[in-house]
Amino acid sequence: MKLNGNHWRKILTIMAKLTSPDYGEWREFRDKELLKKVGIAFSIDQLTNVKGVLFIVGNTFREALPILGSAQEVGEKHVAAFALNRVWCPYLDYRQFPNILIEAIRETILEK
Repeated sequence: MKLNGNHWRKILTIMAKLTSPDYGEWREFRDKELLKKVGIAFSIDQLTNVKGVLFIVGNTFREALPILGSAQEVGEKHVAAFALNRVWCPYLDYRQFPNILIEAIRETILEK
C-alpha cells in the first residue's frame, strides 16, 4: 500500500506541474486545488463531459482517441502531441515524464 500511495503522489505531482496556473506554486496547487480543477478518467465512457485540456494517457485511450494527423509534437526523447484541446502524452510516471517534457507541454498549453 505504501508503494501505491507514493506512486499516486508522483502522478498527482506531474498533473500539478502540468496544470498549475503558476508553475512556482505547483505544490500548493497540488495539495489544495488540483482535484477541484482537473478530472481523472479511468475509462473512455468517462470522457464525455471533458472541459479544458484533455490529457490522453495510455494505449487504451489512444486506440479510442487516436492522435490526429494535424497534431503538433513537442519533446525529443519523450514526446507529446497536441491537437484541439487534446494532449497525447506518456504515462504520468516520472521516468517517462521528465521536467523538460513538462515544461514543453506547459509552454504549448499556454500558447493555445
